[in-house]
Amino acid sequence: REGTGKFPPYYQDTLPPVKEVGIGSPTGIKFGYAANFPEKYRNALYLLDWSYGRILVMHLKPDGSTYAGTFETLLRGKPLNVTDIEFGNDGGLYFLTGGRHTQAGLYRVTYVGKKIKSTNNKEQLAEASNARQNRELRHQLELFQGKHVPGAVDFAWPYLANDDRWIRYAARIAIESQDVNSWKDRALNETDVNAGLTALLALARCGKEDSQPALLKALKKFPIDTLNEDQELLKLRVIEISFIRQGKPSPDLQQLAIEKLSPHYPAKTEALNREYCQLLLYLGAPDAISKTLALLEKAPTQEEQIYYVLRLRTITNGWTIDQRKQYFTWFNEDHTKLGHPKEILQDFADVERDYSDGASFPKFMENFRKDAMDTLTAEEKLALTPVLPNADSKKSDTAAAPRKFVQAWKMADLTPSLEFVKKGRSFEKGKDAFTAAQCAQCHRFGNSGGAVGPELTAVASRLATRDILESIIEPSKVVSEQYQNTTLFLKNGDDVTGRVVEEDDKKIVLITDALKQTKKEVNKADVQERKASKLSPMPEGLVNVLTRDEILDLIAYLQSAGKPRYHAFKK
Repeated sequence: REGTGKFPPYYQDTLPPVKEVGIGSPTGIKFGYAANFPEKYRNALYLLDWSYGRILVMHLKPDGSTYAGTFETLLRGKPLNVTDIEFGNDGGLYFLTGGRHTQAGLYRVTYVGKKIKSTNNKEQLAEASNARQNRELRHQLELFQGKHVPGAVDFAWPYLANDDRWIRYAARIAIESQDVNSWKDRALNETDVNAGLTALLALARCGKEDSQPALLKALKKFPIDTLNEDQELLKLRVIEISFIRQGKPSPDLQQLAIEKLSPHYPAKTEALNREYCQLLLYLGAPDAISKTLALLEKAPTQEEQIYYVLRLRTITNGWTIDQRKQYFTWFNEDHTKLGHPKEILQDFADVERDYSDGASFPKFMENFRKDAMDTLTAEEKLALTPVLPNADSKKSDTAAAPRKFVQAWKMADLTPSLEFVKKGRSFEKGKDAFTAAQCAQCHRFGNSGGAVGPELTAVASRLATRDILESIIEPSKVVSEQYQNTTLFLKNGDDVTGRVVEEDDKKIVLITDALKQTKKEVNKADVQERKASKLSPMPEGLVNVLTRDEILDLIAYLQSAGKPRYHAFKK
């Protein structure tokens, strides 16, 4: 799911990952069964990450009816844009590098050392046997999914109470695949906590609108004070799904829900706060806005603060002007010193880079503020003028000062000088060149820049020095399909080329100038044909205002991931 539609892993109408491996671009996976490696590495899953030039090894361990995992980095390089993996007849690990028309390479990894014998003891063998039985049970339940099978409900129902989340999930989907009238009453009357909440989740997903009152009243059998956190989150999710699929409940049920839920907000954990927040704001609880603003004020991480900003942005009723001011002031504050969850910081540390926001981050924040401003009345906008954005506040801080033409640089002019990128370069001059060549207008680097082109912080993990130079001098030689322009050929003989940023049944909106962010709207009825453009959105000649040394400093700056201590900057 994209953008703000992502499900957190604790939602029980989905399944959690076996293991999060962080940021990257996966290009290939392979189990090491054919490897002439120690047993630990023969039984492992190998994962290729093109963006950050690494091969990960995932060690899996049976865990109930699924697996748990830990991972390590087998090897990494700059560049090491890994694209495929295979194990040869000699037991070696072979992998390829390349992609985006860069130089391909074939490498082999072998193991040298004593053969390590199996360390499985009786306890481990018993665990493996138990896990196999659990997986077989899950597979049995999965056979009922997506088809009507007599007896499926009776077979699956006992497993709604199972401690294994994957088995509960399989049982619920099997039951949902059967006629809802055959199990609706059973769901409403179930008294076991896990089974009852899971069955009501199924009813919320499959039941019609008229089943909502009975469903919400059935939840009273499971008071929040008697539930552990996982069960409390599941109960809240049942309510959410009911509201999403069966509609907003009657006023008396809305009031009942507010009375039951409001005393528990704020909660003890961030996950619970997130779910109470969206439910109580949706229901219009009288104190939901004030409680959420208080959480926003003291939330220690950027991620938690943004969640409350996201949820508050479309709320139209219940605000005071002071609360509105507090909300919109948040957008004007510097959040760079806020913390981040340790898991996210570890993801960046694993690829040897500092934390930075994603390329789309500024646009998301801009959209959140726009959504919130759209809810304001004319009187509110006037009262909030000091904290709302104006034309001056939208000026880019990445615009470059005009510079004189130096030379129309070609690859042949600069290729012989690439050996001088390795040492004696200047971090500050490279940073200045990045701005002077207008790179920052379109590319995110570290925690600043635009989002029109590829993110460049980790470019050295996927492109060699010559490839980086070539992408600067000859941007149209290799154009990623992710950033490819589209040419619209019109019925009147004209054509329009740009990046499609919006499209519906009637119109197509393109950005025709990436640097100036010029937009053009075209009526769909006027379009005769569309084709992918072979020209890069990046204009040629942007570095023609730089000297040779400045271009070399720019390349070193790009390879440094923005770190002044990078080896090329040493004298």
